[in-house]
Amino acid sequence: MSGKQYQAFMSPSAYRRYKKFDPPLQQKIKEKTKVLSEDPHRYDELMEPLKGIRSYHFKHKGIQ
Repeated sequence: MSGKQYQAFMSPSAYRRYKKFDPPLQQKIKEKTKVLSEDPHRYDELMEPLKGIRSYHFKHKGIQ
């Protein structure tokens, strides 16, 4: 890891859904976003037309 902190962005439609999640899931998303922003290159890069965007999957209450 280079020590550089990257920024993570949430699309407006994703943010509208995020606001409806229960607080524990919102907190987990914040934690996982921080992990992703610390070293995004270790996670999968999406294919065209989303090339350059990284994807990180996690489970909450047994659901991905």
